[in-house]
Amino acid sequence: MDDRVIAEGVNTPQVTRTFTRLTAVLIIVASSAVLVLVQRPHLVSERARAEAVAISEEFIEHLGVWDHQSASSLVAKAAKISITPIRSPADLEMGLMWMAATGWVFTSQGCAPPPATQDGVHRVLCHLSHESAWSHALKLDPDTRSALSIRVSSSQITHAFLSFAPISFHNEAVMTFDSWLGANHPEHVDDMYLYAGLPLLTPESIELWRQYTDEFVAAPSTESGDWPCVGPPQCGKASMSAVTGLSAGQTVEVVVSGLSAGDGGHLAGVLYEGVPADLDGEAVGGFWSLITDSEPVSEVVRKPAHFRDGTFPFVASEAAITENGTYTLVLWVDTWLSPVSRWVPLNSDGTGLRGCHVVFEVADTEQTSVRVSPTFQADDWNIDCTTGKAISETNTSSIGP
Repeated sequence: MDDRVIAEGVNTPQVTRTFTRLTAVLIIVASSAVLVLVQRPHLVSERARAEAVAISEEFIEHLGVWDHQSASSLVAKAAKISITPIRSPADLEMGLMWMAATGWVFTSQGCAPPPATQDGVHRVLCHLSHESAWSHALKLDPDTRSALSIRVSSSQITHAFLSFAPISFHNEAVMTFDSWLGANHPEHVDDMYLYAGLPLLTPESIELWRQYTDEFVAAPSTESGDWPCVGPPQCGKASMSAVTGLSAGQTVEVVVSGLSAGDGGHLAGVLYEGVPADLDGEAVGGFWSLITDSEPVSEVVRKPAHFRDGTFPFVASEAAITENGTYTLVLWVDTWLSPVSRWVPLNSDGTGLRGCHVVFEVADTEQTSVRVSPTFQADDWNIDCTTGKAISETNTSSIGP
């Protein structure tokens, strides 16, 4: 059969129709394959986000019944956690024992379906209700203004950070219990706290927490305000005690304006000589203040105190004395600033912590006044407080935990 006969056979109407149908089928199959390839990442992402929400809800459920084994099974070994008093996965067992001893209960009020993020990490924001034996004794309603920020990757929690509302029963109930404890059992305060505001997680300490919680609940009168204020700012003081030693040499006054209580309840400043390579290195001193609406914060930088004295940063009443030279002031704002180390606050990973810094000179002045209306950077300090621009010479690696 020659080529002409083959060509004529191929060009018959029947064969042409067959080729047409086959081509159409192939186009449909190819289009479907392309559609599957396009849709599959979306479907996988949706499933991963739903899984992240489910894991977050399950984690909070385990916290609420003090089940450390089930809670731990959802958490990566190297996860970063800040859920007072839990600061690492290793703290989950003892931390939940402390919660059981004080009747501290978290309940989820709903976790938001998060958008997908890079590298397979999914963020979840869970709104919480929480209460304790102390709040029940004070007849306070459960607090519903706190949130737990969670990150999930590869079906495990890698970050979990708790943010309390600035004014809540976390303040009222905890402050009242702290004041009651200081008034009735001052000899055991150091046995129960690692440092101000953070419980010590040992079996002996937790037994004291259980014992004194029961005693507090059974007390004839456990009303807010019945007990003296011990240890600012837990007792609601808006500023530090009066500064001393102003005539001993050159001092630094810091005036911070443009803040409101909505920015966070707690402002802290740490002063370094030169430009710090390590935020947890030597510091000249610092200050703290509670933030109130429309009122500038004005404080003098104080000398360092012992690590467990007072609140973060740990400073004395005596003014810090400076020599001529360059200094860096690092400012932090959060709902509540607790330390991860000597001069570094716990990084709450987007639930409130913000920072910035300003570089200035001290030169033959009795008191150098640093005035700033800051632009804060979330989860960082490496920007100029005034311009909001990053400063490349500074090192951000020291931000903890």
